[in-house]
Amino acid sequence: MSSSSSSPRAPRDLRWVQEVDRFLELTTVRLVLSAAIIVSLLPFSWVQGTDSLFFALFGTEFVLRLFVIYGRNRDPDEDAGNLVERPAPVQRSGRSRAGSIFLLVVDLVALISFVPIPTSPAGARWLRLFRLTRMVLLISYWAPLVFDLWSILSRRERARQIVLMGFVVGGLSFAGAVVMFHLVDSEGLVVDVTGDEQIDGEDRKFHNLLWWAFRQVQDPGNMLSSPIAIPLVLISLGLTVFGLFLVSFLIGMGTDVVHELLQLSRLRPAGLRGHTVIVGVNASTPRLLAELRRYYRKLLPTDSRVLSAAWFRDLRRRGLFGQRYLVVGRTEEPPDFLRAPELSRIVYRERADQDDTLMRRADVFHAKRVVLLADPDDPTPDADTIQILLNLVERVRAQVERQPRRPNERQRVVIAEILDDSNIAAARAAVAPGRNTFRGFVVPTERLVALFIAGVVRRPGLGDLLEELLTSRGHELYTCFFRTEGLGFSMDEPPDLGRDSARAIDRLLRRGLQPGRSPIVPVGLLLATEEDDASLDFRVLVNPRPGDAVEGGRGLGFVAIADNFGAIRDLAESLPKSVESELREELVDAGAAPSTVPPPPALVRTQQTKVGRVLVCGFRRGSIYMLEELLRGQIGAEVLVLVEDEATLQRARDALDEHSQLVERGLMPDYHGTFSPQPDGSYVFTCGATPEVVEDSRVLLRVADWMASRHLVDLPAGFGHVGDLDVVIFVADARGVNDARTTTTLLKLEDLLVAHGAEHGKPRVVAEVFDPRLAARLEEHFRTVGKHHVRIYSIPQLRAFFLFQSVVVPGFDAVYSELLGSWGQSFVRLRLRKRRSGTVSFRELALGLRQRGMLLVAVRIRDDDGREQLCVAPGPEEPGFVVELSAVRHVWVIADDQPGVGHEA
Repeated sequence: MSSSSSSPRAPRDLRWVQEVDRFLELTTVRLVLSAAIIVSLLPFSWVQGTDSLFFALFGTEFVLRLFVIYGRNRDPDEDAGNLVERPAPVQRSGRSRAGSIFLLVVDLVALISFVPIPTSPAGARWLRLFRLTRMVLLISYWAPLVFDLWSILSRRERARQIVLMGFVVGGLSFAGAVVMFHLVDSEGLVVDVTGDEQIDGEDRKFHNLLWWAFRQVQDPGNMLSSPIAIPLVLISLGLTVFGLFLVSFLIGMGTDVVHELLQLSRLRPAGLRGHTVIVGVNASTPRLLAELRRYYRKLLPTDSRVLSAAWFRDLRRRGLFGQRYLVVGRTEEPPDFLRAPELSRIVYRERADQDDTLMRRADVFHAKRVVLLADPDDPTPDADTIQILLNLVERVRAQVERQPRRPNERQRVVIAEILDDSNIAAARAAVAPGRNTFRGFVVPTERLVALFIAGVVRRPGLGDLLEELLTSRGHELYTCFFRTEGLGFSMDEPPDLGRDSARAIDRLLRRGLQPGRSPIVPVGLLLATEEDDASLDFRVLVNPRPGDAVEGGRGLGFVAIADNFGAIRDLAESLPKSVESELREELVDAGAAPSTVPPPPALVRTQQTKVGRVLVCGFRRGSIYMLEELLRGQIGAEVLVLVEDEATLQRARDALDEHSQLVERGLMPDYHGTFSPQPDGSYVFTCGATPEVVEDSRVLLRVADWMASRHLVDLPAGFGHVGDLDVVIFVADARGVNDARTTTTLLKLEDLLVAHGAEHGKPRVVAEVFDPRLAARLEEHFRTVGKHHVRIYSIPQLRAFFLFQSVVVPGFDAVYSELLGSWGQSFVRLRLRKRRSGTVSFRELALGLRQRGMLLVAVRIRDDDGREQLCVAPGPEEPGFVVELSAVRHVWVIADDQPGVGHEA
């Protein structure tokens, strides 16, 4: 047994050494020093007067390199073996310790040349020659590139090619010189081989003939300009032709060397710091990058007040050119979308088989954020993601133990895409040991996509609202943590929201809608969980209403809808530090300008889509969450799922059985339900969250070709004609194979429904496709023909939007899971009970609806030209800030998800 003998200051000293080393290895620093060396060698008089400046510059650089070499704390057990291989320390991308010392000696020799030494004219020439040693510094600065070039040229195959080329050139030159020498002696032929335009004894010397022959091989321009004698012409022509072949060979070999040099450069760390690493290239990656770039353009360089302390902090953290991204993929060459001009600054690295190599290439240790995308080509994508997650957390945790974070250094954030809800617990367990190193967020994209599709089916018009909230071009739903490790915004003295959650939301709403402020609509609160809950460190309380039981838990922040995070930041910084201070401010404001909120107009809930008989074409594992959401709270609903073959049918049955077993064993959240198999092959759905409701909703699985018209007019299991159903849903597969079949079936439905005499707008059709361009064209087609009840969505696009939200809104999935689900607070659409005249402001309507337990999100209005517009939290200069009641089509609020029609608001 041995114990470490390093002092407590050793990790701190090592951190400073690595920081200085990283600074000296920056490409910008090396370019500046290289340019200074070149300038110092220019033959101008004004350069000689700057030797003192150059001496100070390179003297500082020499001292820093000396500090790096002799200040590094080497681990004596670094190369020791162990039964379980422990994480190795970060490897430098530069040179070895011996090589560094050798180059340091060279640096010292070159540094002496900068000392201003008065010399006599005789010694000036030797001093100029001595100062040429500064050129060696260029090799020192670019040592990694030089070593890469040497490693390529010194390989056995490459070295043999170089030696062979040298022998061929030497042999041809020698042969040509020998023949020329004998011709000169025996035949008396002479040629001016020295190029001095004189024929003398020098032109007959063998070494001059050898040099002449060598020049014939290397440069076709040295060929005889006139045919003096046929033998000489043949010799010159032969040497020149062979020389052309050798030059072509040299060019090809040089091209291969440059190609290998570029390949080696891609294996090295990118040299980034504070960047975002995206591990995985799939169909969602291009849209994710586009959304991130568009979002951060709104914040460039900062969203804080100009010249404030936060402004300078953001400028230092984000830089003048915005966020930097590094994408990791499976292929050696970057994907085609990264070659677009707008994405040319994004760095690409090939993913290695070993995760340690991946972390080194992607500079994960210096990254601000790591996003792990599911690999569609992996048969078990979640297992691969969790393995990377575990290696990442443990590797970085070991590095932090060697090199503790600086006091003001942000905690890293890791975001993992998980497809199966049953694997969420394993992903959170992988992050749990590294809580002091990482802020981990798990994004269940398959469940979120399923909730999105089910929500669009149940509530017409919800897709337009979600498009505004999920994309970067409109408003976003933000989570604001007052003081949490790893996040960009942090308050030194966070405010106290109090123990009464409903009153806290009331106060936030009044402040967020104050005149002169960009409108902010609070949606919920972020509360601390019990200490014994190791899986989560916060929970979301959406729309706490007056009269509800007071929720416990320390307030960590709030959730709100706004145009940008700058407005959220201003609201958080303006909050009083205690509830008593805020109450005193409210009393002063009420005394100075008493005001009453007018009651809102009478509003009723719009009709939801009836979910009685549903046809689902296609199946993937995530479809289970959509089936749950459609059947939750329904009585007597029937869903017919059509799959293309028996193998898919068996996979669907296995997925339903496995899901039900997980729910029965308590391994899934309470809002999930079970599918109980019946003797006739159907499944009865029972929701565990509402056991008091007797549900007999059924799911039937059948094999049939849903593209065939004969099956659509006479569906299996006695479902009858497709025109008699309430809802038709098309499920996309993981690779877009079914896109063509889905397109054909959608177009067939137009004629089949017309021939059947189906009512306009029925059945409601929602289709998933893989190709985003196909989704846009189908949407445009059905909008042109007036079939607005048909909605098309691209699954990779939806996943990209959810992942984008996970990057800019920490913990967003906890909010959207409830808002899109039907077990708690949801997006609810209201309409006016009767048409009224007059005007109402968004603020008045929001405060009035809040008194009835609802939070106003958006207003849909119709202008004088008949065009409708959705106004989400509109500002003073935007439509919807003050509206005519006669122009209001409907409003969107957050309220209890109560199924049914005609519930008065």
